[in-house]
Amino acid sequence: MALPALVISAWKPVNVQAAIPDGDTGGIVSEFEQTEALTVEAVQVLVDAQHGRVNDLAMQLTSPAGIRSLLLIPRTALIAEKYGLNQQRLLSVHCYGEQAQGKWRLRVVDTNAGEYVHALRQGTTVSRQKLPNSTGRLKS
Repeated sequence: MALPALVISAWKPVNVQAAIPDGDTGGIVSEFEQTEALTVEAVQVLVDAQHGRVNDLAMQLTSPAGIRSLLLIPRTALIAEKYGLNQQRLLSVHCYGEQAQGKWRLRVVDTNAGEYVHALRQGTTVSRQKLPNSTGRLKS
């Protein structure tokens, strides 16, 4: 499929300022209405999510056509983050060739309401590190 000429659109901020429900599979949803008629090659989302345990977070982008793309999965190596995602750029090419016009949805889910324990290996030594539960806020 050949795409039309490249158009780089400007960042369009969405100010959310809402709590991310702790351990709730429904999460928080941020919506953005794309008014320009463009064909998608790739979608970038700039996320500011303050959370003490970003390792608990999952993020899913849904296009106007209903195509879902996982931008962030939980239980990654992001265990030492103190702030969360500070203007973190996430990219998806899952919607390649789709029409961009319409409502885009970003769902952020805190997947763990309990304590998080992980094994830390340093050479032949294995230690367990416990991270207490944490709550968060989706800013933009």
